[in-house]
Amino acid sequence: MEGNEALPHINHYVCKDETMTPVRERTPSRKEIAEYWSQAIAVTENSCFGCGFEMDEGDSHSLQRAHILSHRRGGSVHPGNLHLLCKRCHKTSEHFEGDNYWRWMFCQRNCHALGYQESDLLGLYAQANNYQGGE
Repeated sequence: MEGNEALPHINHYVCKDETMTPVRERTPSRKEIAEYWSQAIAVTENSCFGCGFEMDEGDSHSLQRAHILSHRRGGSVHPGNLHLLCKRCHKTSEHFEGDNYWRWMFCQRNCHALGYQESDLLGLYAQANNYQGGE
């Protein structure tokens, strides 16, 4: 295997040598994930990337590392494939993938800031999930 080639993934594991022995990948810290995304979106290691809720320093453990593309679909534990989400946003985000995930993220970040309530967002989520593009 060449040094520049991507390592083959087996679920949460990476094969690191010719023996193809799986070795568990190290999951990045919340700080590493926040630093990776901080230039693209306004986040900290204590804030939910979805709704933007800022956790208290001691409460940040309630933020969950959420995969953008799941392991089942070939996603890795690279910080670029992880977001920090509160339990509510993590549960909701699992209904979206691909472009619809990013539409959901945009709605979460912007609609809450504009004062929309959760009940207002349900219709927006449904529209985002059915949106086909164009028009």
